[in-house]
Amino acid sequence: MLPVIAYYQTLTVSFPPHQSLVFCACWIKPSTLMLTINPKIFTKASLFLLSLLLSATLWAQDINQLKTLANKGDSEAQFELGVIYDNGDQLPQDLKKAAYWYTKSAQQGHVDAQYNIGDMYRTGDGVTQDYVQAVQWLSKAADQGSIEAQNDLGYLYMEGIGVPQDYRKAFELLSQSANQGYAYAQNNLGTLYEKGLGVPQNYKMALAWFVMASEQQLDLAELNLGSLYFMGHGTKQDYQKAAKWYQKAADQGYGDALSNLGIMYQHGLYFDKDYAKALDMFQAAAQQGSSMGKYNLGNLYQLGLGVPKNLDTARDLFQEACQEGSDQSCVALTQLLKKRLSK
Repeated sequence: MLPVIAYYQTLTVSFPPHQSLVFCACWIKPSTLMLTINPKIFTKASLFLLSLLLSATLWAQDINQLKTLANKGDSEAQFELGVIYDNGDQLPQDLKKAAYWYTKSAQQGHVDAQYNIGDMYRTGDGVTQDYVQAVQWLSKAADQGSIEAQNDLGYLYMEGIGVPQDYRKAFELLSQSANQGYAYAQNNLGTLYEKGLGVPQNYKMALAWFVMASEQQLDLAELNLGSLYFMGHGTKQDYQKAAKWYQKAADQGYGDALSNLGIMYQHGLYFDKDYAKALDMFQAAAQQGSSMGKYNLGNLYQLGLGVPKNLDTARDLFQEACQEGSDQSCVALTQLLKKRLSK
């Protein structure tokens, strides 16, 4: 006997008319929207199925109400419907529909919708990739104080994507976002200071921003912080701290951090020199798509360190990394091919 629902107690449920459902001890009569339960044969399985039915019914109500509001021009409902289609959370994922509803909401000034549709134009998800449109929508969101939009727009100015490259504008936007604690902006701002882009080069300021982003466990910032300790830029050179931050980034699956740890094993920096360990690190990095990992792995095969010398494998690794944009891999590939042709 389940005391949750008494004998012949009724529950009101929404159900399509002219339909009836019978399962276990439960019977729904749609004309009265009444559900009756006989506890003599009602089981826990029945209760579970009933809860699923009621949840699905209420969910359908919520979605339909949301669609009604969205079609009537409610910007918040339009945004929420876009999120549902974007994530595929309560409805099948449909990025085109997500973009449609984000646009509807963004046109009414909804800041989060403006950011989301701007990001979709930047990545080409659900829409044809269009950096000009991305900049337009991200600018609107940034003007309303979106820290995510300020960061993304700042990055586009930093790289000259969709806009003329403008490091000062990038610095302005990234500073706005970073000062509000956004980790990605803090890392990007640190990069500007590290490279002296739009501001005088200042390794100590770069270190400070990388530390703040790393405290939020941003893997790229952990990698960058490790590199400052490795090089001794803005701080005393410290291989132990470099290894610590590389490992933190590697633990989050960042391939370039694994590659850097491999370099430390290869050359005996902080760790004992260990070509086998370096090989493992480079292979893991390469498997994660790291061009640096492929380049360094290619070097081991070219030199025969930790593996039998294999110039064909080295060539293939250099070529793959070169195609991914690694300049040093392109140089290594050219030099290797020249040596083989000269023999």
